[in-house]
Amino acid sequence: GEKTVCWLWYSASLYSRATGGKDGIGIVRAGGVDSKSGLLEALHRYEKQFGCEPFQTYPVTLDLSDGANCEAFHTGHFTTSAVLHKVLWFVKASNGSTGNHIQLIRGDQAAKGIEGPVDVKCTGGPVVCRSTVQCPTPNVVASMNVRDIWTPGQRKFDNRAYLLIASVDPLVVFYRMGHLRYSVLNYKGSEDLDFNVHVTNPRFAYNLTNDTSQFIKPFESLRDELIKQYGPSVGQMRFVTLKQSVMNAMLSIVYAVRGVIEHKELWKDAQGKRFKELNITSWSQVAHAGYELRWSYLFMALDIAFDTRGNAFVLDVNTGPSFYHKMALPEWFRRERSIMMREAADVMQEVAFKKVYARAHNSTGWDLLKNLQLPSFWLPLYNEPNGGAARGPTGDRLLEYGACPRANPL
Repeated sequence: GEKTVCWLWYSASLYSRATGGKDGIGIVRAGGVDSKSGLLEALHRYEKQFGCEPFQTYPVTLDLSDGANCEAFHTGHFTTSAVLHKVLWFVKASNGSTGNHIQLIRGDQAAKGIEGPVDVKCTGGPVVCRSTVQCPTPNVVASMNVRDIWTPGQRKFDNRAYLLIASVDPLVVFYRMGHLRYSVLNYKGSEDLDFNVHVTNPRFAYNLTNDTSQFIKPFESLRDELIKQYGPSVGQMRFVTLKQSVMNAMLSIVYAVRGVIEHKELWKDAQGKRFKELNITSWSQVAHAGYELRWSYLFMALDIAFDTRGNAFVLDVNTGPSFYHKMALPEWFRRERSIMMREAADVMQEVAFKKVYARAHNSTGWDLLKNLQLPSFWLPLYNEPNGGAARGPTGDRLLEYGACPRANPL
């Protein structure tokens, strides 16, 4: 029979990031979301299915576990032009989340090898060895620095935005614009290989200053930056366009993750124990019962950078909220985080109870999910029962499932 779903259960699952949510049925800490290579594969699957051009809402990224990608990267074949030859790459473990696993390497240095935290060895098979490089290199990806990246005040930053997939079947998604995370050092371009210049994880900035207001700022402060740069009218217009771009980038991630879920890849391993408890012995039974798909949810934190045209590029996807332990965080940040978490649990329990009610009355429950009573902090991004993608701040409908995202050309 159905398991009881309640506010306390969802709250416990939301706050169980440290244990990977393994005690609940939330889809958290499983390959395909925190796994960068898994997410990249999901994005490429969507692009192939609908004939989309890659790298429109995320930077050029190579999975080095693919032999061809790895060899092209380390021989410089992927960065043959004079401009790209000096472009900065971030080489990182596909399952890393703290920033310690990241290495900075320029295109013209790629052939010299990867050294340091990424453990790369030359072992058997069709291997191209340069220094400590093995091709293919398992569990490592290389992401190119965003071209013409926007650095207000000559400092790199990213937008830590939030997605709440309150229901997978049907798909119901909410979002929060979140906050900004700045480097505290001036950005001088790709030739600067100082790690602290490029990495915006607050724990690195906190090693340089304990004034968190220097590196954690409200999202709305971008409006002030744009108005200062372009004037009130144009600045406001560009801010609205930038928000629209963020929301479309979010949806491109949602659609990719949805494909992973439908392929059963995201939660197969994570829920193996759970299936045994439910006496489920085959995937056909899972597909028939729809148990996990029906009650699964996702809480995601996206790190987003922008180019000077206002295009949003998703740099990384994480599960769970941002706590930034051991920091004296701004009051506005702590208040917003607390409200956001409580309201996330509130949204999910309302969606779940409507599903329970619908099933008890032999209904699909879709009509009940059309007009949800929303809290103040979470805004609708996609509601399948209500017609799909919401309208963005420009008034245009956001990216629909099956449509191709496209960045404004530089």
